[in-house]
Amino acid sequence: MARAKANKPYVNFVQGLITEASPLTFPENATIAEDNFILNRNGSRRRRFGIDYEAEYALTDTNLTPAAYSLEGVSLHAWENVNDDAAVAIAVVQVANELYFYNLLADNISSAPLNQGNSLTIEGAHTSKIQTTAVGGDLVVASGVQEIHVLHYDAATDTVTKESHGLLVRDIWGVEDDLDVDERPAALSPEHEYNLLNQGWGAEDPDSAVSLYASFKSSSGTGKFPSNADLASFGQDPNDDSKFKPELIARSMLGATPAPKGHFVIDLFLRGGSRSKVAGSRKTLRTNFGISRWGEGVSGAYSLLDTSLVTSLPNIPTDTTDTGISVVATYAGRAFYSGMASEVAGGDARSPLLGSYILFSQIVDNSEKLAQCYQEADPTSSNISDLVDTDGGIIKIPEMSRCRRLVNMGRSLIAFADNGIWEISGGETNFTATSLEVTKISSTGAIGPDAVVNAEGNVFYWAEGGIYNLQVDDVTRQIAAVNITENTIQTLYDEIPELARVAAVGSYDPAAKKVQWLYNDSPLYDGVTNRFKYNRALALDVVLGAFYPWTIDTSGPFVASALIVPNRNSADVTFNIVDGADNVVSGGNNVASTVTSPVSGASRTKYLVSVPSATQEFTIGFERDATFVDWATYDGTGVDAAAFMVTGYELMGDIQRKKQIDSLTTHFIRSETGFELADGELEAVNPSSCTMQVQWDFADSSASGKFGESFEAYRLPRNYIPEDESDPFDYGYKVISTKHKPRGEGKAISLRMDTAPGHDMQLLGWAIGTSGGTDV
Repeated sequence: MARAKANKPYVNFVQGLITEASPLTFPENATIAEDNFILNRNGSRRRRFGIDYEAEYALTDTNLTPAAYSLEGVSLHAWENVNDDAAVAIAVVQVANELYFYNLLADNISSAPLNQGNSLTIEGAHTSKIQTTAVGGDLVVASGVQEIHVLHYDAATDTVTKESHGLLVRDIWGVEDDLDVDERPAALSPEHEYNLLNQGWGAEDPDSAVSLYASFKSSSGTGKFPSNADLASFGQDPNDDSKFKPELIARSMLGATPAPKGHFVIDLFLRGGSRSKVAGSRKTLRTNFGISRWGEGVSGAYSLLDTSLVTSLPNIPTDTTDTGISVVATYAGRAFYSGMASEVAGGDARSPLLGSYILFSQIVDNSEKLAQCYQEADPTSSNISDLVDTDGGIIKIPEMSRCRRLVNMGRSLIAFADNGIWEISGGETNFTATSLEVTKISSTGAIGPDAVVNAEGNVFYWAEGGIYNLQVDDVTRQIAAVNITENTIQTLYDEIPELARVAAVGSYDPAAKKVQWLYNDSPLYDGVTNRFKYNRALALDVVLGAFYPWTIDTSGPFVASALIVPNRNSADVTFNIVDGADNVVSGGNNVASTVTSPVSGASRTKYLVSVPSATQEFTIGFERDATFVDWATYDGTGVDAAAFMVTGYELMGDIQRKKQIDSLTTHFIRSETGFELADGELEAVNPSSCTMQVQWDFADSSASGKFGESFEAYRLPRNYIPEDESDPFDYGYKVISTKHKPRGEGKAISLRMDTAPGHDMQLLGWAIGTSGGTDV
């Protein structure tokens, strides 16, 4: 009987893992399942190296018991361009509220401590992770408290110092005085007095030597104090601007439009305490003293009010927001802050719900500007009240529940919240305090702040329903959120527990163009104990759009965070100093200037590794073990990082007829590089192995009886006999091609490939030749 024959090569295996395809329409060059392989863009696959400590590692003792450590926040951060010097970069390790510093550009980071080996204590951030951003060579740290921490590094003394600043804002809210906007009261309550001061009424009438609002009551003919709509500037004499005429205001028809607020600059979180520094002592800031923060140590800047107006001002609400800043980013030459909660203590009807707020500083040219989130000019002033481009300010997004991350995406700043994503930009121009636009991108928010990854302006994030990518429409130039897992690995993503998604952490390698997320899918993971202990990694090749997963051993040491280390070595470059066309000489020698210049190169992922001990320790590690075991240094043995993959279903163009494999030819890179002596015998250095099995007819278990026998697919065509230990294993061929004849038959073919302990595997591809009957 005639036989139908078919041949098919697989030489571009680059689609990665696919879980969302029908067995009958499964895409080519993809896997049904896989683990611990690296996907190369040239179509080849190689098992990953084992993860281990750096070659010349050092362990840092946290002085925490493993039980205490398991409940603390742990994170790893890159502080680059330190002191505006591209040749200086610092790795910052957070354990609870202690920060440790290391030379990020050292060959062995953990062995290159900075800050003289000392940690630095910051307030907050015990169980949660900090967020950081570099501004003007300094590092700004948000740790969940009411102040930002600004870190400076002095290279000459190898010292990291800290400044803490409360965020300062104009009091654009005032306090609730239970008055209609246009109501002029006969009696002055403490609350309304404060509001009048904050609306610019605290200056002194030059004629009566009392406050303007006291002068209004006594001289306007109303016998009442100004309302929250009255403007003190309307009482300015048009013929003599040094004169105040209250009757001009009394005759004005101002309606119910609130007067401008914000004469006072207050602490964003300690609003009542800031106000009481003024109102509680019945004091106001004279306009000629400008703006001051209401804090200790300010002298000569206050003027007593008319003491006959009130007996005391004790009733200003305490009005605080106890949850502080947890989100920080750099954008448009400023620092941006968010992540506050909306709970208010001791407030009133005007108290701001800060969960919907994002603040931005003035243009940063010194560290003090980092905390100045207000316009420089007094908005209540009758002279200069204009907002200017360089000012700081507040962005209120009423719909936003609470921001979790801010990411700079080109000309936009993206705010990721629990209930959606918003774009902050300057519209058609660059962002300034006077050119500000907010656009909602999506109602699908980010489920975890640390899984948001900026891949050179290409932003990815984890959401409830999958992994999303923010993409710019080529026509409208608007940003849209696109689910990139629903047609690829949605089933795998759905199987990740929600607690694991919330704690996932991502990083991007710009050299490899790959995003990697770390998470923990253990059934024992509760999101509390060892929250940042990761046993899985999910990689996305941004160029190919392909996913592939890893499993990382956690039985001893474990990966707790990751960052990308810029591979920049410092090089001394000498330049002669010239004057015109001549070298400047001194004593017959050229005068030369030597500067240190960074040398750019590839980047790579390094991990923060937690090491169990009587008191928990940590170090830095990465994939470097060529025997393919994790944590060999820890116990001298390590755990094999076994790799496997199961290819997609091959139908050979025919779903009806059974087929047999006439030939299966595999192609591997030869990995052997020499010989070594072991137990008196010469053994190949870095040998390869690949155990292969054919699985027929969509079988997913050996119970089907459709799993073929396993066989070794990597076989040298001829024996190689070395001369001695120095033999270079000159086999003569780079590619090892082997032909196999597996048994079995079925309508569909799938291949499973497994690695062997201690053996490499570099798969280039394979080819299948089949035959089958012509009758159905």
